[in-house]
Amino acid sequence: MARSLYIAGTGSFAAEIANWASEADFKVEGLIELQRRRQAGSAVHGIQVVDLEPPQPGGHAVLGLGGDRQANWGLLADAGWSAEGVVHPTAQIARSARVATSATIGPGSVIGAEAEIGEHAIVSRGVLVGHHVRVGDFATLNPGANVGGNSEIGAGAFLGMGCVVVNGLSVGTGATVAAGAVTIRDVPAEARVQGVPALPYSRA
Repeated sequence: MARSLYIAGTGSFAAEIANWASEADFKVEGLIELQRRRQAGSAVHGIQVVDLEPPQPGGHAVLGLGGDRQANWGLLADAGWSAEGVVHPTAQIARSARVATSATIGPGSVIGAEAEIGEHAIVSRGVLVGHHVRVGDFATLNPGANVGGNSEIGAGAFLGMGCVVVNGLSVGTGATVAAGAVTIRDVPAEARVQGVPALPYSRA
């Protein structure tokens, strides 16, 4: 029997997570709107929108939105939701890897030997996570990111599409690696880097 699941968020990423969940044999019961609460009762992406309060105690939810994902999960936990993750059936995960139960692993991704994926982390489509890599809680690895072996991705870090983290490097807590960037040295906590090789940048 399919397990019931709710997706936190109503944007396009929530729709994608809903598709992954359906393909992983979940029954997607609804989308949880955290901001525009008046949307509850309507339908988005063909899925019913529900309020923040779970329809029953311990309802299971997965994060399907960006922004401050840790704070968003705090709202859900305070409302009584239980954490759930989604592992797409086409993901290849080494037997020795450890994936937190609330992590989401997208289609075509590869998780290497002895890798660790933290709570509420997102490993999106086609991501390569090398052997002995540690991915922290709430980190986001966008489509096509390639993380070399023995690297560490800090909690809440954000890796853009198609970026490369060379073997043995550290991307610090809350750091951002831009799409297509190639890191050849450690990225400090909260830093933002871009380019080939990746260098610091600032947003206006």
